[in-house]
Amino acid sequence: MGLCCAYELSGAGADVTVLERGGVGQGASRGNTGWVCPSFSYPLPAPGIIGEGLRGMLRGGGPLAIRPSLDPTFVRWLLGFRRSATRKRWEHGVRALIALNSRTLELFDSYAAAGVDFEMHRSGLLLVATTQAGLASYAAVFADLRALGFKGESVELGPEEAKELEPALAGERLAGGVHALVDRYVRPESLLDGLAAHLAAHGVEVREDIEVEGLAAANGGIRVRTTSGSIEADRAVVAAGASSSPLLSRLGVSLPLVGARGYSFTFSGGAMRPSHALYLAEAKSSSSAIRAT
Repeated sequence: MGLCCAYELSGAGADVTVLERGGVGQGASRGNTGWVCPSFSYPLPAPGIIGEGLRGMLRGGGPLAIRPSLDPTFVRWLLGFRRSATRKRWEHGVRALIALNSRTLELFDSYAAAGVDFEMHRSGLLLVATTQAGLASYAAVFADLRALGFKGESVELGPEEAKELEPALAGERLAGGVHALVDRYVRPESLLDGLAAHLAAHGVEVREDIEVEGLAAANGGIRVRTTSGSIEADRAVVAAGASSSPLLSRLGVSLPLVGARGYSFTFSGGAMRPSHALYLAEAKSSSSAIRAT
């Protein structure tokens, strides 16, 4: 997010400095799956999700894993999450995400047109299921998205069609799938490195291995206190992920953001590699097919 903000601000004529706690893209950005997926942009809080999370405590799995804690921050977050898990709020969130995503693909294309060097694939995202129940639950979500204004095209596939589209799948285990044609995926580290190189070539200073320790108003602007001394600027954009909350709390800004634990695995692959980004419905796991470069 910091590099993307720097790109837009620099393009608008601002003099920008980016401060990175580690190296460029060494945090959560490098570990994500790289999906650019308007078709899967819907809020996690939804009717029934709390019950599913509680059941997941007993049997494991599910999209929401709840680990009980008496920490006040967690309790406040959980109560707010529960209040949001209504049909009305879910639909409101879907409409907001549809609006937010309306220019997403256009912006990625503008990066490429401007000469940002990164790996992007336009083969869509393929959801597959091993049971009819697993397939039906996502077909219902896609139907809801279309009813609420989402225009992205998706095609329902039978087992043979899914296997033909993605030969790496075990066709005999499939109940079917959905091919979301509008979706893409990128190689995250290539995007981050490409943005950093582009910014540096256009006069943006990207300073690595500098940790921000605090922010304060100073001389009509902002003083940024870092491990390498203080920097004064007219404005500061805080894009520190889960670390944003403690930074902003010192300014009296309460940001209801709680970090979540994720996981990823990297496999070298064999002769048969997936050619699409894949989502496995029952396992609630995803993959991106990254080609060797």
